[in-house]
Amino acid sequence: MKEIERHWQFILKPDKNLKDKLLQKGFNCWNLRGESSVEDFDKVKNNFDLIEDDDALKPRICIGYEYNPYKGE
Repeated sequence: MKEIERHWQFILKPDKNLKDKLLQKGFNCWNLRGESSVEDFDKVKNNFDLIEDDDALKPRICIGYEYNPYKGE
């Protein structure tokens, strides 16, 4: 199978500024789920508090594959 895409999925704890911005629109949150490109993941880790100490919630890389049932690939 041919790889077609790769990205990180993660859960982060919003900082006070982001939480306040969301609260202004009536949305209260304690965690946010997101994704980023592989290239941007270090930027995300440096700017946000990711949940990394829980095996079920820690960041994971996701890989998408192309499947062609007619080629058996």
